[in-house]
Amino acid sequence: MWSRLPQHFREYTGLSSVITALGDVSLLSCEMIIIIGRRNSSVNGRNFASKLALDLSEAGFVIVSELVRGIDTVVNSIIYKII
Repeated sequence: MWSRLPQHFREYTGLSSVITALGDVSLLSCEMIIIIGRRNSSVNGRNFASKLALDLSEAGFVIVSELVRGIDTVVNSIIYKII
């Protein structure tokens, strides 16, 4: 598993000795971005986050999420529709 991780992950000194990965670990080599926002978000905020997630994923970014309620839920639903 370690050999399949990107170099910057293997060199990071704060890395846990255990990494759990599900899916394509080559995505860890892509440009990543996290979209954060309020848990009790407005309709406009959710619409903006949806559009932003779609645009960024189409531009080749991997969207990172904490899987919490609110904007993360909106972003995840958009990404799941893409994949």
